[in-house]
Amino acid sequence: MIFASKGYFLSTNCLREARTAVAKAKPLALVHDPVRGGATLETIKENECPLQLQDIFKDHKIIEWHRIKVPAPKRHAILFTSACCYATLPL
Repeated sequence: MIFASKGYFLSTNCLREARTAVAKAKPLALVHDPVRGGATLETIKENECPLQLQDIFKDHKIIEWHRIKVPAPKRHAILFTSACCYATLPL
């Protein structure tokens, strides 16, 4: 799971995790909080994400994260994230 927030792609450790996941073709879930993410997703992609990782934005659905007081229709984001994580578990 990549929580695409301001500064994520500027972190050495986060970049190492993202690059390794891409190199090993691991399933990825991209999550962005439009309220507390620190910047818009486009700004993060254009100004912080290295060129070699920008394809992850094209290849994956972005899960919009809502932290508190989530109305019922928005709860699907939490369920979808859980399902993505569960799908990566070995059987």
